Amino acid sequence: MSRTRDSFSSGLFGVLALPFLSASAGAYFIVQKTWRKVYELELAKSHKAPIPVISVGNIAVGGTGKTPFVMYLVERLVEQGLRPCVVSRGYRGTYSSDYVVVSDGSTMAPHVDATLVGDEPFLMACNLLNKAPVIVGRDRLKCVVFALKTFKSDVAVLDDGFQHLRLKRDVDIVLLSGKEDHMFPLGILREPVSALSRADILVLNSDEEFVSDEIGDFLSSHPHYGYRSSPVSLLGKTAEDPPLDPSHLKGLDVLLVSAIANPERFRKMSQALGWNVVDHLVFRDHHKYAPEDLSNILETANGKNIIFTEKDWVKLPQHFRERDGIFFLKIGVGLERHERFLEQLLDLLKIHGPQS
Repeated sequence: MSRTRDSFSSGLFGVLALPFLSASAGAYFIVQKTWRKVYELELAKSHKAPIPVISVGNIAVGGTGKTPFVMYLVERLVEQGLRPCVVSRGYRGTYSSDYVVVSDGSTMAPHVDATLVGDEPFLMACNLLNKAPVIVGRDRLKCVVFALKTFKSDVAVLDDGFQHLRLKRDVDIVLLSGKEDHMFPLGILREPVSALSRADILVLNSDEEFVSDEIGDFLSSHPHYGYRSSPVSLLGKTAEDPPLDPSHLKGLDVLLVSAIANPERFRKMSQALGWNVVDHLVFRDHHKYAPEDLSNILETANGKNIIFTEKDWVKLPQHFRERDGIFFLKIGVGLERHERFLEQLLDLLKIHGPQS
């Protein structure tokens, strides 16, 4: 495990800005600590759901691979004979109702579009057809109760729920990028590293080459699992088109386009596949592609193959996706010691062996 210290304080800007950012980080920490204390003193009530709840969360601002991991987890639960549901806040979704059923887990397509419910829940719904319903809502408890009554769900997977104090969890899984360092805005943390002590299961993204001293020190005395992202296939046009092996574009010029929290990871994976990445258009995470964006992408590509992430692909209009030479890279998740992970998870849920 490689280790590196952050170098924020190097340079004149860092020296001048450090006192202001440190003060802001301290204030952010106090707010987070105070809010948690409100629940600990029962000044605000935390509710127990009628079925077990598994949270997949993190302590950092930005992506740690929660979406692919949630899908991986749901598939493992289904293999055990369970009936999971996925509950998400639906970040940047435009819905105004208490909750929205993105997919009932059995039909051939989500009931709504990504704009209404957010790109990540929509992506999960597309990948979990015939496996699990996906529901978004601001009140996650209402979503879980609805899933129990409507879909007979017997376990809920809460997307990004580590800081959601209103709903009690039976298992807290926390994903780590390895780059977690200091409180925001001095660093990328929404909670200090010490908050990891509340987690039941820690999972470290092994795609990263470096691990911060803070995370390295914590993990040296706490058991954890590693997981890696790996390219699975290239898909484009319609779902009926056969997938291509990523090696199909080896040695060819490609334009990458992404609006994700960690675009550099996407670029490194593409280069490792042997693609000649001539440019990478990076948009802000959760960006909604406007017509002028799509025109600019085509102009920049100038006839070269264009590769999106799957999270971006689900937001593109159908007419754009049906163009030749436009694909998305499907990513899979591999978990080290996956059998031990599942055994520990089921033990925490007090479930032993496949369910009938």
